[in-house]
Amino acid sequence: MVAIYCAVENCWKSTASKHVFPNPAKNMALFKKWVKLCGNERLYDMTPNKIFTNCRVCRNHFEDTDFLANNRLNRGAYPSKFLPEVVDIEMSQLLENIPSTSKADGRLVTPVMTTCITPTAGKY
Repeated sequence: MVAIYCAVENCWKSTASKHVFPNPAKNMALFKKWVKLCGNERLYDMTPNKIFTNCRVCRNHFEDTDFLANNRLNRGAYPSKFLPEVVDIEMSQLLENIPSTSKADGRLVTPVMTTCITPTAGKY
């Protein structure tokens, strides 16, 4: 079984429901805001597509008003509770040279690595 950890720094034991990052192809500004608010430097070494595909943020970091009746997040919701102190780093500097995909023989290839999804073998 694979455990999905919260991407917020120091929140790896949460059992609360997890929510996917905003799609960077649809809303890069909101995506970058989530990455910055997570305060997790490991995210800066990942492509936006890899973060979107593999990383999650737990419910504990959102206000109740951020959720719709079906437990989905409102479109513009972002983590706002129990966050680490965020280092004031300009996200454009961190993400400006990171490609979201790479080309191989003219085809777009999605990265497959799973930094935020880690097997636990029954441990937390």
